[in-house]
Amino acid sequence: MLSVMFIKSETKELKPFQKLSIPEACEITETVETQYQRTRKKAHADFFILDEEDHEIYAGTLSIGSGHARHVVDHIKKKLTSLKMDDIQEARKRSFLEQLEKEVPDHLKTTDGSSSLEDATEDYVQMNQTSVLSTRNRRMIYGGGILSLIILSVTCFSTVATSQD
Repeated sequence: MLSVMFIKSETKELKPFQKLSIPEACEITETVETQYQRTRKKAHADFFILDEEDHEIYAGTLSIGSGHARHVVDHIKKKLTSLKMDDIQEARKRSFLEQLEKEVPDHLKTTDGSSSLEDATEDYVQMNQTSVLSTRNRRMIYGGGILSLIILSVTCFSTVATSQD
């Protein structure tokens, strides 16, 4: 069973060096996140995810009140899914995320597809940016069209010129 230990926190609700289970940590951080968003406060909390033998397996900093994540596990999921890794690390990452997801209380699981304002803005920017691949394709299509017109014109001109002789 995994646990969370906050080591440094700017909030009084997250006590330093207190070991919490994943469900407890999710409940507390979700409550604090909601309160801080309502009051437009922001704070940071450094934390560790510990395994059964109290070995550190993940370290991170939770931005409370930013709206980036609903709770500590949601923060980890969003952070890790944005990282590109090799195949072995990717398998470990999936296993770790599945293990975390099992321990999150059902009412806090983010299966509804909701996203924060920051994610929506990032998606909008990505949609409006022209990718390099589409620019290259467009150039190749225009170039091919122009080349075809030139070949067609030369063929017509040479056919007309030879038929007049």
